[in-house]
Amino acid sequence: MAEGAQTRQMREGTVVPANSEVVRRNGSLGTNLGGLLDIAIEIAEKRRDLLDLMRTALLNRDDEQVLSCARQLCGVEQ
Repeated sequence: MAEGAQTRQMREGTVVPANSEVVRRNGSLGTNLGGLLDIAIEIAEKRRDLLDLMRTALLNRDDEQVLSCARQLCGVEQ
């Protein structure tokens, strides 16, 4: 990026050029990558939520929930 170019701070420290922004469906900023970055972020958020659920299930010794989460993470039908 050229020195002095305007940038916008995105989630978790990612910086994108300010002129590449578009409004996402939920009203937050995205980039002009055709929505690919938005989709990747959405998938990562869902996987993180699923991992949090699995962690809680492990702590609660809920074997059924742990297996359900593991199947979903691996894409295996239940």
